[in-house]
Amino acid sequence: MFSVKARRFVFWWCVLSGLVHLTWELGFCLMHERLASPTNPSWMIPWTAYAVADTRYMFSDHFVVSLEWLTVLTVTPMNFYVALTINKAHKLRQAALVLVVFSTMELYGAIMYFLVEHRHGWKHTVPSSFVEFWIKVVFSNSIWLVLPAISLYLGCKALLVTDSAVLAASKDLDQRNAA
Repeated sequence: MFSVKARRFVFWWCVLSGLVHLTWELGFCLMHERLASPTNPSWMIPWTAYAVADTRYMFSDHFVVSLEWLTVLTVTPMNFYVALTINKAHKLRQAALVLVVFSTMELYGAIMYFLVEHRHGWKHTVPSSFVEFWIKVVFSNSIWLVLPAISLYLGCKALLVTDSAVLAASKDLDQRNAA
């Protein structure tokens, strides 16, 4: 189903993604209304620095806040479920299925993140700034396009292999029962 290398990739991607959702995105969800305040405490500097690159975060854009809450509440538990079950033989099919579901959700979220801003003419970002636009916005969010796409491929491949094995076993059983 999953090679050792694929399991290792999926495990570490799920841990990393889950931790980012649990810390960075949950923190934003809980504190987003305070980002525009001129008296931000110093521990909010990372979110404020990112909000300079994408002002939708500074002004609590409804789409961004909703997307972040949806991710925190649904994808985060799935990340950790797969990380905990990917190395258990009796849970591989469930892990692969959950991997496919949350990888699709992460891909959809990243595509919508970019597409909505593109449709607005990148007015909430600073395309002229290499660091603010290309590093903070494009690179950091493209990770959630590339790695979920790889995970989606691995999850689908694992499910197809499992389905082929189940189908073969079922045909074998039918042949034995017919004889």
